[in-house]
Amino acid sequence: MTRRRLLLLTLILVAFTRLLVELDAVNLWWDESLSLQRAESSWPDLLLGNLPIGDGVNQIVTRDQHPFAYFALLRAFRYGGGLSEFGLRLPAAFAAVLLVPALWSLARLLERRGIALAGAAWWAAGLAALSPFHLWFGQEVRMYAQVAVLAPLSFYWLLRWTRATGGAQWRAAGWAGLFTLALLFTHYFAVYLLPVYIGVFALHVYRRNRAWGAVLFALLSAGAFMGGLLIARQILSQPGAGANFAAVELDTLIKDLLNAFSFGPGVAIDRVWLLDLLFGVIALIGCAAAVRNRRAWRNDGWTVGALLLGPPLALWLVNRFLPSYMTARHMAIISGFFLLAVAAGVAWLGSRRREVGLLLGGIAVGCLLYANGVYYTRVDPRTTDFAGLGETLAEHLQPGDVVLLQSPEFKRMYEFYLPDELDALQPRADDLVWQIVPVYTGDPADTEARLTALHAQGRRIWNARIAPLITDDFDGLVDKWLADHAFLVKEYGFTSENSFLKMTLYLPEPTVFEADEIAQAPGATDADFGGIIRLRGLDADAPLIGGRSLPIALYWEPLEPIRQRYKYILRLEIPDAGGSVVLAQTEREPYEGAIATAYWQDPGKTILEYSELTFSDPVTLADIPGDARLALQLYDMETGAKLPVTNPGAGKIGDDGVTLYLPFVIP
Repeated sequence: MTRRRLLLLTLILVAFTRLLVELDAVNLWWDESLSLQRAESSWPDLLLGNLPIGDGVNQIVTRDQHPFAYFALLRAFRYGGGLSEFGLRLPAAFAAVLLVPALWSLARLLERRGIALAGAAWWAAGLAALSPFHLWFGQEVRMYAQVAVLAPLSFYWLLRWTRATGGAQWRAAGWAGLFTLALLFTHYFAVYLLPVYIGVFALHVYRRNRAWGAVLFALLSAGAFMGGLLIARQILSQPGAGANFAAVELDTLIKDLLNAFSFGPGVAIDRVWLLDLLFGVIALIGCAAAVRNRRAWRNDGWTVGALLLGPPLALWLVNRFLPSYMTARHMAIISGFFLLAVAAGVAWLGSRRREVGLLLGGIAVGCLLYANGVYYTRVDPRTTDFAGLGETLAEHLQPGDVVLLQSPEFKRMYEFYLPDELDALQPRADDLVWQIVPVYTGDPADTEARLTALHAQGRRIWNARIAPLITDDFDGLVDKWLADHAFLVKEYGFTSENSFLKMTLYLPEPTVFEADEIAQAPGATDADFGGIIRLRGLDADAPLIGGRSLPIALYWEPLEPIRQRYKYILRLEIPDAGGSVVLAQTEREPYEGAIATAYWQDPGKTILEYSELTFSDPVTLADIPGDARLALQLYDMETGAKLPVTNPGAGKIGDDGVTLYLPFVIP
């Protein structure tokens, strides 16, 4: 007994470790953000599935097509686990871990009743511990792992009820009812299991009282049918509902489920189809073995095949009239029963020829290990690098910047990954404003009015965009408006397998001024490089957020028409006995080449550039030593030759003759 418990504990720990490894390695994806949004909503909205989509001012309320149980659990975990990918994914991870003892317990019950042969419980627990399908959804802020464990748990207690007596029977009935209700309120497709549950319940009542059994079967079947109709009405009660569903043929459905439950959604079916078929054949053998004799049949062995095959067949029949399928996750209710059937098949084959059972079981385990390796080494196709966007903004945002975020349905995703300080800064309209666009009123004129106001207000405009899923972007209105009314400085791309998040930086107007428009540059330096470029002055400002970016405004002046493209190296350093220690540095063309020096053909004009010094680690102004200084060099991009400092102005020329040293005044 102790050895058995240790082995089961080992399998549970394998599942636990596997699921917690890199649990927060990837960003949330859109469906996960909807889970978070619903968990954060008021209790009435959470229970009813109301999900508002809007721009922060205007909104519409959409209806989620999933019931409330998972989101209520997530709400509780959110307070304990915190607002992080790791904390939000813990409920699903725990559910996937619990599948191991749940399947073991169900399989052991089947063994004791002569339905499954000895060894089935261990194969079931081992397959559950390594299942790539449950790894995939055990690391996702969605309800599918919870569905997968509630199905075998509810059925286990239903089977316990059929043999229990007295108080034990009432306890089994209570647990069966509780887990079944939790299952139904976690995913509506759980109704496809009800015919089997009703069959088991009515059949055992029928054996005691035929009349009551027949009446209960009829009443419960009618109730389940009416419940299914109400669920369909709930799902399809809003405009456009069900548009993400598809009608699939039976062969497509079978292939999708076989591959997902065997190798997981991350392995392409064309690479492993023959092995998928092997899993399917073993599962069918397990279903057949469960009804191999009269005793097994009477002990409810028929339920193994019914639980596995019944829901997909029912779904396929419904699809003849109403498309209602997306991917294999919609059939997560039978994912545990598939592993149970495979385990029963391996155990039966092993009872015939031990070496055959071990060989096929070993092949199955090897396939799962391979799929686990694929999962951890491939790029996750579900996510987009919103975290990278947030980090880029944290490093480069400056006072007076405006941030535009497209599209409205991604509002919660943006909020999750934008620097936390943005919310605190939002009321300070003179420093920074972030806005969700397009304005969600359905009138393009409202969006244009908001863009016009922000254009007049902002010093720079950041535009983050991801293709909308449900809202109208007015044929790219925001991008077109910015292209017509602002000056593009730089583009950033944050790519993934299935989506593309782009961010662009604009200036409301090119920052090129006539000589008399800026009479005196702040922090005047009037230093010349090579007699062709003058640094009129520079301005340092306090970091806005993040502590990794120190805003620096540079005032350039061409002294003659320039044909070459030059880059500059700007460092913040402290003197050292051996030279200097660099605290922060930036190296770039003016405005990343958007206003390159080769375009400076009008001597006397001033080019105002908003730049920054980037630290490797977050710092505060108090961390910068008082003897810190700025060092500036300019060099030819083609030859690498550095321009000599011909006039230091307010600074000093370094011993190398190409470095300008300037005092750094902490703002």
